[in-house]
Amino acid sequence: HKDRYPHEFSGGQRQRICIARALGKRTRFLLADEISTMLDLITQSQIWHFLMEETQRRGIGMIVVSHSPELVEKVCTRVVELK
Repeated sequence: HKDRYPHEFSGGQRQRICIARALGKRTRFLLADEISTMLDLITQSQIWHFLMEETQRRGIGMIVVSHSPELVEKVCTRVVELK
């Protein structure tokens, strides 16, 4: 896959590649700013479940930026609302 161009991957595949790149060995915090809004519900669910498990396993903090109150309620332990 390393010789493929970005347009040759699906949206979900591109998002997974970006997340893999962001989760380097020295990552302490992950800023997830509307990372799944353009994806179908199944892919969104897979990505969020993976991120929640991986950040917990590795002790990484995650800052979630979203317009979806339902998503925030499911993935966040603390919420700050900006108006």
